[in-house]
Order: sequence, then structure tokens, then C-alpha cells
Amino acid sequence: MNHHLATYWPLVPGPKIPVDLYDHVADSAHDADIIIEAGCGFGRGVHYLMEALRTQDSHPKLYAFDTFGEAHPGSEFWEGYPATTPWGEPFMTWAARVGGTTRMLDQFAFYLKNSHARDYLTDWAQFPWWTVAEEFKDGTVSFVIANGAHTAKGVTRELTKWWPKLKPDGKISVYGHDEKDWEVKVNAVLQWMVDAKKPLFAQGERYIVLTKSQWTP
Repeated sequence: MNHHLATYWPLVPGPKIPVDLYDHVADSAHDADIIIEAGCGFGRGVHYLMEALRTQDSHPKLYAFDTFGEAHPGSEFWEGYPATTPWGEPFMTWAARVGGTTRMLDQFAFYLKNSHARDYLTDWAQFPWWTVAEEFKDGTVSFVIANGAHTAKGVTRELTKWWPKLKPDGKISVYGHDEKDWEVKVNAVLQWMVDAKKPLFAQGERYIVLTKSQWTP
């Protein structure tokens, strides 16, 4: 296995990620920032972000969390991978050969171990998305990619818990893995914004970014 691949993240299992969202997170990152992905799955988005930070030599504190549950909807390989690895081996053959397990937590650790950008992840833990926000002080987090919940109630709960943790200019994003997931999430986000009287947001393809400083109390 080549440990010096310029790009490793496409080989990490997971659904299609909104690359422009992760580019925005990386491009706006400063060394003093705290960046969190809550609901990281196998870590595909985290790997993209680690590689982007490595490329621009930024060193914010980056954290990744997930329940890594056995019944997680991402516990099977998603479609969308290359047919072969860069060295010509069928991707699914390589994934089965090197992964050695179907447990999400074990595979997350495996892919992280083999990443050339692993030093850009400050820490990771098996932590429920609905409680991990409590581990951070209010007003300290720069960016949260809130991807742990996949129900309207869960998305509302995530937004409510993470909002006080954001810096005055902090941001939180929510994105959908597919159209069905996105429909649930975007409707929950919009309803939360109405209920909380927060009218402004930026939207991309299947994602929304909410910026704290843009809104009046």
C-alpha cells in the first residue's frame, strides 16, 4: 500500500461529501480555531479536511465524533467509489482485504492510521452526537459540521445544543447524504430558524451553513 498518495480521502468509505463545504471550512480555518465534525462515520469528510489543512499548513484543533454503532446506516460500503485503487486493485477487493472488519469504529481507526495527514486530526472519540456538545465550553467553537442526526427531531436537537458553543462569528453546517436525507434535514433546519427567529443562511448543494454573527438575537 502506498502511504504517500497525494489524495487518500476518496478511498475512505462513505457517501458523497459536499467538497465545497469542506473547502470553505479549511479555507477559513486559523490555528486558534476549534473545528468539529459530529457524526463523522468512517471519516471521509474528516480525511478530506485533514488533507486540505495539510496542504495549506493550517493547524486548528480538529475533532471527530461518532457513535460508530453497529447499526449505523453507513456500516455498509456506499456506492460512489472508484472501480480500482490508484495501483490497479479493485476497490472493493482492497477494502475487504485491508479493513479486516465490518465494525465502523475499527475501520475509522484503520483509515486514520494509514492517512498521511493524520496528524492534522487533534482527537477523535466514540461519543453520541446528542451529548458531545456538552464537552465544549460556550462561545469557543469556530465551525461545527453537524452530521450525526438524520431525523427532524435529531437535527433540531443538534442545532440547539451546538448553537451556544459557537464563537460570536462561529458557524454550523448541516448536509444531506442523499436527497431523502437532505429533505428531512433542510426542512428541520428551516423550521428551527423560524422558531428561533434566525432568518439568514447560506445554502449550497444539499447543505446549509448558519453563521452566528449574521443574526440578531
